[in-house]
This record gives sequence, C-alpha cells and structure tokens, in this order.
Amino acid sequence: SKTIPRIKVDDFIANSQGFSIMITPVEAVLFDMEYMLLDGNEVVYSKTEKKIGLHTTPQEISKNWNIVLSNNKEYSGRVKIKLSKPFSASMAFTEPFVAKDDVMISETYEDNIGASATIEGKSQVPYEGFVRFKVLKHIEGTEYQLIDEKEVKSPVLLVGDDETIEAIWDQRLEEGRYKLIVEVVGNDGDILDRRERIIETKVKSVNTTNITSDQNINKESPWISGLSALIILAVTYRVMRKIH
Repeated sequence: SKTIPRIKVDDFIANSQGFSIMITPVEAVLFDMEYMLLDGNEVVYSKTEKKIGLHTTPQEISKNWNIVLSNNKEYSGRVKIKLSKPFSASMAFTEPFVAKDDVMISETYEDNIGASATIEGKSQVPYEGFVRFKVLKHIEGTEYQLIDEKEVKSPVLLVGDDETIEAIWDQRLEEGRYKLIVEVVGNDGDILDRRERIIETKVKSVNTTNITSDQNINKESPWISGLSALIILAVTYRVMRKIH
C-alpha cells in the first residue's frame, strides 16, 4: 500500500472492464482523482473527478472505460490521486493488462422443448461469440448420453449489455431425467462461463369424459324437472282464475 497524508491506498486493479481502487482515509477527506487508459504512451481515454469525499471507513471506487477495446491488445490503466489541503500531495498507480472479451451467464431456463440463457457483458472488448446448449439423457448412475446440441450466435455485447439466447430441441424430450450444459464460448474459442442444470420431464395425464348427446338429453337434473312442474302448475292456476 501507498500513503500520503490523510489517505492510504490498499489496492489497485485495472482490466478490460475498467479499474477498481481501494482507499482507506485516515480522517474525513476531499480529493481529486484522474484516471486514464493508455495504449503504449498514448492516452486513449481520461477523466477527472473533483472533490470526492470519504469518511473514515475504507471504500472501493470502480469506474468503467467508456471506449471500445481491441481483443488481445495490451493497455495500461493509470490513476492519480491529488490532495490540496492542508498542502499539495499526490500519488499515482499504473497497472498493465491484456484486453479480453468477457461475459457471464446470469440466468437460465430449461424444459422439454428447449432452453435459454441470459448473458451479460463484462468487458469493453466486443463479445462476438456464441452459446452452446447440450442436453444429455440420464442412462444410469452418473452416466449420461448426449442427445442434442445447439450453438446459437450472440449479438455483440459490451459492459452493461445483456441478451437472452434461446435454443429449441430437435424433438420434445420424452419422460425422464436429463442434464443441461450451457457454455458461453468467447471470441478465441475459450469457454468464458458454464452452467449445468437438471431437467426432469413427466408425461401429463389428461382425464376425459365422453358423454353422448343421447345421454345429455335423457339425463335431467332433478331440480330442473321439479322447476318445470312448478311452472306448469302456476300457469294452470292463472288460467283457472281467469275462467272463474
């Protein structure tokens, strides 16, 4: 760690997403922070934030690079912290890194028809890979057999982007137990994230009752028959009163 009056920096990390710096203030303090992204000796992105306030508890400050990076290219992240009170003091940190595409699986859904995976971008290198879905049928014990596999291209993703990728099985899964494997394949063919799920399918039983039209006609509810009789009696009574 490095220290200047009133501030201690415990850690600094830069990567394809941005940077994070952990700061422990000795006392409540205001400071300015300039951060930049370097391509060799060239500054390709920079920003300054003034009067950042910290109390006496450690705090992590994280920022994203707001430009598109090139895959497999080396960059450097640099942060400079400056105090102006009680006297001028500053310190700077530089961290090199190789930019790589990166995404993560945040959610999956699966059934006997197909599966889907929601993936989120974690890098400023454009992700242009694909999602691989594998479904394996349970044979016995720990043995599974691959019965279907789909590869679905992803739209381009950067930090903060997300997309749901869907796949449909060639045939509806029969009753049984299956394992779903979802793999996110990167620009260079490497697996960036993987998730496994279990699918249990059951045949739904449907109860049907066939009633013929003759049965519907002949089977009258007792209360309907009684109501009909009362109506006939009432009509007869009114007719008899009119006659008399």
